[in-house]
Amino acid sequence: MKANDFKLESGQEYTLKQLFNGKNKIVIPDLQRDYCWGDKAWNKDADNYTELVSGFIDNLISSFNEKPNDNLTLGLIYGYENPHFSIQLCDGQQRLTTLFLLIGIINRNTENNFFKDILISEAELKDDR
Repeated sequence: MKANDFKLESGQEYTLKQLFNGKNKIVIPDLQRDYCWGDKAWNKDADNYTELVSGFIDNLISSFNEKPNDNLTLGLIYGYENPHFSIQLCDGQQRLTTLFLLIGIINRNTENNFFKDILISEAELKDDR
C-alpha cells in the first residue's frame, strides 16, 4: 500500500496533496450546486459586488506572504467516503474546485507538468468517457 492510499478518518486534518493524490477521487454529487465562485456577490465590507473567488485567492496570497512557512487551514471539508477512495463532497466544493483549477493553471504554466499526477490519474487520462 502506498503511503497516500489510506483510509480517511472523520475529524482528522489532511493536506491537499493527500486529498488529491494516489487513488483518492473527489466526487461532486448531483445534489451539489454548480461551481459559482466566478459569480458576483454582495460584499458588505466593501459595499459593492465582488467575485467570491477573488477574495478567497487574495486571502491565500496574503496568508502566504505573511507566513510563507506556516500551514494554511482552509476550513472544514465535509463529505463521506463511499466507495473506498471516493470522497463524496457535501461541503467545500467551491474551495476545492478553486484550488484544483489553480493547480491546473500552475501546471499548465510549468515546463514539466509537475502537478499532472495530482490533477488526473493515469486511469482517468486513458479513459475516453
